[in-house]
Order: sequence, then structure tokens, then C-alpha cells
Amino acid sequence: MKQAHLKGRIKGLRRSQQRRLEALLHRRHPVNVGADQFTLEKVAEEVLALQQPLHLIIDGRGLCRLLWVGPLERSDQLLSHVPEVRRRKTQNWRLVSCPFHQHHKDLFPDQKDAIVALDLAPVSWLRFSPIRDSGGMRPASFLQNL
Repeated sequence: MKQAHLKGRIKGLRRSQQRRLEALLHRRHPVNVGADQFTLEKVAEEVLALQQPLHLIIDGRGLCRLLWVGPLERSDQLLSHVPEVRRRKTQNWRLVSCPFHQHHKDLFPDQKDAIVALDLAPVSWLRFSPIRDSGGMRPASFLQNL
């Protein structure tokens, strides 16, 4: 059984784009933090190249179980692609999102994204901009479920 999935708006992607996304999918993520700097940089590059948001669902061991291309629209779509272990309601899943927008100030999730994130019930949700601000920093928000 496959443990990691690349899903969402992937039809029409070139093979090289799919390979880059699969490389992101199979990266390990630090257990105690959202993601490492290199991974965040690569995710931001792909968001700008694809002009689509990317969302990673990461388990408690630091393995990405799902890389979703496109907006979060329905939680049942995402949950159907997450391995069975997720559906046992383990409480250690993280969500890392990089939305596609033209302005770095648009960091607040839209209503659909927020509702889907609530349905997924991650312990934390890191959202960051693919575009650097004038100071060279990427605006980000970190939401934690205590």
C-alpha cells in the first residue's frame, strides 16, 4: 500500500514537474517543527512555477503522507487519499500550506481552506507566502491546536 500520495490538480503537469513534486513528497520533515528551510524554499518555488497552492499533510514521524496541488476544497477528498492510519484520529498531524497569490499580504486563509483545515484537525498549520516581502522575508502564520 502506498504511504504517500501526490493528488489534486496534477493532470496536465509535465513529467519533470511531477518528479519535482514527488521529490518534495518524499522528503523527511523535522519532527519538532513545521518544515526545514530548504523544503519551504522548494515548495515556494513550485507554487510560483505551477501557479497553484501546495499543501502537505505530515505525520508525527515527519513523513509527508499527502501533497495536495490546488486549493483545499473538500476535506473528504483529502481524507480519502490519506492512509488508513490518519483516519484513526491520531493527534499528531501537521499541515503546511503555501497559497498562490500575487501579493504577500494575502496570507489569511479563505473560508474553504479554513473549514477543510478544521476538518483535518492538524496539531499545527503553517501557512507561508511564496513571495518575499521588501525585507527579504517570507510572511507566514503558524496556527497551533492546543
